[in-house]
Amino acid sequence: GSVVATFVASGIFFAEGFVGGGVIWLLFALVSCCYAYMVWSRIPFAAATLKTGLGAVRTNLGLMTVAVGSLFRATTTSLGSICFGSLIVAIVNAMRAMIEQARYSDESIIICIADCLMGIIEAIVEYFNRWAFIYVGLYGYSFMEAGSNVMTLFKARGWTMIITDDLVSNVLTFMAFSIGAVTGGIGMVAYKINPNWFEGNDGDGDGDDTGIMWVIFVLGLIIGFAFASIMLNVVQSAVDTTIVCFAEAPLDLQKNHLHHFEDLNSTWQSLYPTLWTGGDGGATRGGRGGGGDEEEGGGR
Repeated sequence: GSVVATFVASGIFFAEGFVGGGVIWLLFALVSCCYAYMVWSRIPFAAATLKTGLGAVRTNLGLMTVAVGSLFRATTTSLGSICFGSLIVAIVNAMRAMIEQARYSDESIIICIADCLMGIIEAIVEYFNRWAFIYVGLYGYSFMEAGSNVMTLFKARGWTMIITDDLVSNVLTFMAFSIGAVTGGIGMVAYKINPNWFEGNDGDGDGDDTGIMWVIFVLGLIIGFAFASIMLNVVQSAVDTTIVCFAEAPLDLQKNHLHHFEDLNSTWQSLYPTLWTGGDGGATRGGRGGGGDEEEGGGR
């Protein structure tokens, strides 16, 4: 979908005479093609994790509303871990802001390099938080203990490449953008049906209302994208939790949800046949080991 969308955008710009924009979107389209070629073999496993995550959400539709259970946990037993993880990100953000401010008075190459490095560190910290908070939510660990355990688990499994795979995130972002575009389109249709619904419009319909139409579309796009992102973040969290739980307790998944286990295990084996497969007995809590200690975690 993203490949097709970028080619369509390029064609529209060329058709309208905006050669520069057409060339830029054409480059985006070519990059999208290269990206699709590189990740094509990983799509089945990403699809399996997304399917499993969606299955969990469908059986717990209350997650899509205000989850008062989750709110109580986040403001009591897990509050310290959440605040500490957020504090780390805040410190990195503050340091980066200070560097960016320094660039106004000194645009030397050293400042630019420092800004770039801080941006990388910021991304790493945020990504680390993403997986650590899953362990905080699952077991109530402290932030540092959760981060250490989940990274030890992935390393023991040989799964360090999995946590850099953003295929599902890309899908959900594209879906949120599509919902936003549909929302903007609905706004434009509503304007055509009755311009008087929009405050400040004269309602005569005789003038050139192209500008108003585009404003309505952009506002609808932003609103739709924002609300869709909030809802789809629940799905992203479910997918991330699926990956962690599949790495830690595969036999529990096999015992309780055989269909999802078979999807995940078969796609994983076809993608990484030399790494761990789901039939070796799983891991103990916190990624501290390999085989045969599944009785402790039965039914999680």
